[in-house]
Amino acid sequence: MRTARGFTLIELLVALSIMATMTLMAWWSVNGMTRSVGQAQHHSDDVLALQSGVEQWVMDLEAVQTTPETRAILWDGRSLRMTRRHGTDPTQGLTVVAWTLRKTSGGTLWSRWQSPAVRSRAEWGNAWQAASDWAQISTTEARQLEVTVAPLEQWQVLFFSNGNWVPPLLEANGSNGPDPGVPNGVRLMLNVAQGHPLQGLIQRDWVRPTLTGGVR
Repeated sequence: MRTARGFTLIELLVALSIMATMTLMAWWSVNGMTRSVGQAQHHSDDVLALQSGVEQWVMDLEAVQTTPETRAILWDGRSLRMTRRHGTDPTQGLTVVAWTLRKTSGGTLWSRWQSPAVRSRAEWGNAWQAASDWAQISTTEARQLEVTVAPLEQWQVLFFSNGNWVPPLLEANGSNGPDPGVPNGVRLMLNVAQGHPLQGLIQRDWVRPTLTGGVR
């Protein structure tokens, strides 16, 4: 009878080497797919965040309120502040929102700040000043009311006046004196930072609904 013959040591080593190589190749493939999915999700999140930020900008402008006791909108060279409805119900009062470009250790970020609801001239004045302070020095307390939108290289705000898009007049505070009201149009120009899926120039024009019937 033929004697049973097992594997030699060399054969076992060769088989183990082949199995290890196949396992490593399979891991590389799975790891590459995981990284690709993660990058795609990250890019999708970045695009959605910027789109949501621009839409929120438009919603803020749509909800701006002009009252005898408050200032509707003001550009001070650093931030754009607005007084808008706090919600759909007028009894909820008003709120102050501000947009600015903030320099951080991680880059320059387009950010939005919103105050709690205000129902008196004094509360509005405090919120209006808090928005200005936030745009200059962001304290821990102020950051609790802040939302960062997207990394930008720079931004520009223009108002539509006398048939042209022009830089808004700079005012330090604007809480006193007559309110010029809501401009006929506001142009937002964003230079999105490199590395972002939508890097480059993005422009959004808002036109006062009473003039054209909507936003473009």
